[in-house]
Amino acid sequence: MADRNINKELISKLLNTIEICRYAQYSPASEETAPEIIYKNSEEVINELEKVL
Repeated sequence: MADRNINKELISKLLNTIEICRYAQYSPASEETAPEIIYKNSEEVINELEKVL
């Protein structure tokens, strides 16, 4: 992704979202792993990626 000039902050957001999804799969519910929060964060990352790709 870095070779496509994608902002490092956006890459970090994407990786963080993936990590939260992995964590949420096996952990008890918390505010960070609430499906609504994960969905909102994922949607934001996808929208930002669509703008730069």
